[in-house]
Amino acid sequence: MDKKPKRRFTFVEGLLLLFIGLKLTGYIEWSWWWVLAPMWGPITFALIVMIIYLTTGGTINELKRKIQPQSAPRPEEDSHPCRRIDPIVIHRSDNDGADS
Repeated sequence: MDKKPKRRFTFVEGLLLLFIGLKLTGYIEWSWWWVLAPMWGPITFALIVMIIYLTTGGTINELKRKIQPQSAPRPEEDSHPCRRIDPIVIHRSDNDGADS
């Protein structure tokens, strides 16, 4: 037999059950929208944050690019005149220095 772990209520589920119980017994006279807020509240909050991020994400990145100074493009290593070393080739012929 498989033993299944006991399921525990999360804080949001417990709060939702508490609010529903208080509403049905008449202890609170809230609107059902507020009683059920623990169920739809986190989803709504996540959607609002996602919409704000998606609408301003590109704008914030563009502002950062405009504010940060542009660095000059680095020249390639081979194009710098001090780094270019031409090999010196000495050609000796058989007749050089031989006057005899």
